[in-house]
Amino acid sequence: MKRTISIKLKVAENEHKALFQLGSAFSKACNFIAEIATRENEFNRVKLHHLSYNLIRETYPHLCSQMSCNAIAKVAQAFKATKGKRKITFKEGRSVHFDKRTYSLKNNTLSLFTLQGRLKLQLDISAYHLFYLNQAIIKEAELICKGKRWFFNLVLELPEVPFFPNGNMMAIDIGENNLAATSTGKLCGGTALKGKRDKFLAHRKRLQSNGSQSAKQRLRQISGRERRHVRHVNHCIAKMLVLEAKRTECSKIILEDLKNIRERIKGR
Repeated sequence: MKRTISIKLKVAENEHKALFQLGSAFSKACNFIAEIATRENEFNRVKLHHLSYNLIRETYPHLCSQMSCNAIAKVAQAFKATKGKRKITFKEGRSVHFDKRTYSLKNNTLSLFTLQGRLKLQLDISAYHLFYLNQAIIKEAELICKGKRWFFNLVLELPEVPFFPNGNMMAIDIGENNLAATSTGKLCGGTALKGKRDKFLAHRKRLQSNGSQSAKQRLRQISGRERRHVRHVNHCIAKMLVLEAKRTECSKIILEDLKNIRERIKGR
């Protein structure tokens, strides 16, 4: 079972510059590979590697061989996620893919490849991170920039959770007033989340109708706040439902299929 944990990096000004330069070069290489993939209509990782590797090494010689391979893997994964149906663009300096050859982690120190050589950074590791790190095998990682803050998203291989082979089944009904209602009698209310989303909507409307420079600046500041809050609430409910299934020894969780529900129902 795989899980991703996000760890904040302690970065000085000169280190921020080195990471951004790496991110900028990496994203340019990714966009270069994406153009080749689109032109040749080839999204398979191995075939894309044969098409683009030599060109990347000639065009971006400051990227090492393994980082070039990482860029190809990132582009192939992005096209796989969209099934090649839309154009892929990588923002400059915001995300870099690493594998075990291009980074190492020892205690609270992270060693990363950069254009200026290896860079050692301190990680802001909490008890939450240690809980997973102590029981997992560390896999690939993603370096992410948010504003001037840097995060290292580690993919971990966790031991499989034992399940009940012949247990009960738990059905879950999804809605707005009750975000989830289980067949075991567990209810997860949605009134608080609904009110919070209405509050976010009203706030955005007021700022958009104002139209001033400060209102636009405030809109940028609160951008994504509602999405992150909803994602957090959904994550907490998902964990609660899994614990409920474990408590009642359920081997299967059944969710209703809401695909194309707007076309399938007659009510508003």
